[in-house]
Amino acid sequence: MTPFDKIPHEYRIPDGGLQAWLTVLGVWFLSVATYGAVLSFGVLEDYYVRVYMTNKTSSQVAWIGSTQLFLLQACGLVSGKLFDEGAPLQIVGGLLYVFSIFMLSLVKENQFYQVFLAQGVGMGLGMGMTFIPATAVISHYFYRKRGVAMGISFTGSSVGGAVFPIMLNKLLHNPSWTFGNVIRLFGGIVAACLLVTNLLVRTRLPPRKLRTWEAPPPSVMVLFKDPPFIVASVATVITTFGIFFPIFYIQLMSALHGVDPNLSFYLITALNAASIPGRVIPGLLGDRLGPLNVLAACQFVCIGIILAMLGITGPAAAPPIVIALLYGFFYGGVIALTAPAAAQMSNGVHEVGLRIGFVYAFIGIASLFGAPLQGELLSDRFRWNRSIIFSSVLMAAGFVVFVVARFLMAKRKGTQFV
Repeated sequence: MTPFDKIPHEYRIPDGGLQAWLTVLGVWFLSVATYGAVLSFGVLEDYYVRVYMTNKTSSQVAWIGSTQLFLLQACGLVSGKLFDEGAPLQIVGGLLYVFSIFMLSLVKENQFYQVFLAQGVGMGLGMGMTFIPATAVISHYFYRKRGVAMGISFTGSSVGGAVFPIMLNKLLHNPSWTFGNVIRLFGGIVAACLLVTNLLVRTRLPPRKLRTWEAPPPSVMVLFKDPPFIVASVATVITTFGIFFPIFYIQLMSALHGVDPNLSFYLITALNAASIPGRVIPGLLGDRLGPLNVLAACQFVCIGIILAMLGITGPAAAPPIVIALLYGFFYGGVIALTAPAAAQMSNGVHEVGLRIGFVYAFIGIASLFGAPLQGELLSDRFRWNRSIIFSSVLMAAGFVVFVVARFLMAKRKGTQFV
């Protein structure tokens, strides 16, 4: 008998219903406020390096974005387990997130450590306390449709990643707006999104201590005894060292190669807009062909697109536009299928939050070092080929390891649709 069979009928996964889709909508708004903000960091990277923190290199500035991304994901190991235990984290995390944005709005020029603490640490912790638990709630409502439900909710990050760069690019370079006012406007939008999330997202399962059926407490040690899951987690770490390179650097790279600023400012927006169908279509395919299969295919294509960035050698507009659109779609597939793939490897809903949090913690470790390493390879002479090759080689290595994990999982389940 599986943990699913022990759950009373009223707590069985419904795979739909009004509250289920309201929860998806609530997580959608959370994705706008969290990942949508993170995916806009390329705009701030460009602004900080060229305008607001000219005393720092691109590698040093990248630590702000990578720390924020690290904490968003690495906090999942703790917040995911606390979620499985029934702890409410969304309100506290949301308040910390909004407070940190306000503190960022007070920072003056060339104050690196103040920006690092407010944006990298404070905002990152707030995001991490809210994102993983809310994402795991979707698994309480969906099983067979889990991939498409999570994919739809994750399109919020694409919308935020498309809208925020336009807003930031327009206002940060507008003399009528100060840096502080722009950040406060951003904070107001984030606060509104978080309010909607807290109103809509509702967990179905009671805290573990109040459950009437037997389910083992979520334990990290159980995960280390699961070879396919651990191999997949290692593959995710290796892949993450390279996957965020276009998002952090495509605007800066295009601007320094003389691409029209009116175009280069919209590249991150285009990339994130293309990831909207990239989060839904692969999710649909994943529900039919298996999330690990589709995830591996998206990873493979991303490798080639990163290598194609070597073709950005001058002011021509076509290469960066095509790269942004294609990468947005397939990168979106990788992001949207990560959580469903981790959930599929779970032994029951009692450990979904832990497994998703564990995978995102691994992703967070690589996110912390990936962008700064790429910045160091880039150097102050902007040697793009070194960072591009570094990112694509690690993506390729991660893909190979992930294929091994997929093979082990297929062998366990006795089917190729994993």
